[in-house]
Amino acid sequence: MWALADELGMCAIWHSGVAVVRFGPLALPPAIQEGDAILFHPDLQCEHVARQRLSGSVWGERAAFNFGDATQAIAALLRTPAGRRLYVVGTHWQASLIEDEACRSELSQLAARVAAPVRGQSTSTPADTQARQERVLREGRRLMKEGTAMRLREAEGVLRLLASDAAQRADCRLVMGDLNTTPGTPEMSMLLERGGLVDAWSVGGSGAGGDLGSR
Repeated sequence: MWALADELGMCAIWHSGVAVVRFGPLALPPAIQEGDAILFHPDLQCEHVARQRLSGSVWGERAAFNFGDATQAIAALLRTPAGRRLYVVGTHWQASLIEDEACRSELSQLAARVAAPVRGQSTSTPADTQARQERVLREGRRLMKEGTAMRLREAEGVLRLLASDAAQRADCRLVMGDLNTTPGTPEMSMLLERGGLVDAWSVGGSGAGGDLGSR
């Protein structure tokens, strides 16, 4: 992270965060150094003001104990040369199926492919075909609901940061990162409505978002 910041001519605040077991210099798996960072221009005064654990268990700079996903949000207070105070939250939410139209459409297409007859296998009965489709759809919907529930909890953690005194005193609040979701989902609606935020993509973006062809 520090090498990247130096190469870009930026400064950074950073906090480790990864699914790993670590005690001091010893880690399983070894040689993993991941986390979340906020990079900022040297002309901006920056103070690391808070960190919020969103998922996982024990997690710190010197010790961690997580076998599954572990996510966080880090917050910084930036001051511009003009004196404006910006409260910035950088976060990374868990990735899973999303409860949106695109994911529902892909799930339906997957169920149709799974139900299609396979060359070299005996022909399935209509009941077998329907059962396979229903299993795929049922499992996909379960994963969608689990993903939404996880990201709703993560949104709650980000909202706690936005409700802090430092955030409330700032002239502007910004949430950025990899949220692993799309506009209109329950987690995005909660974050925008309760956080008093505006989705910058819906205002100034073009394309579907989240891909290299979008701007």
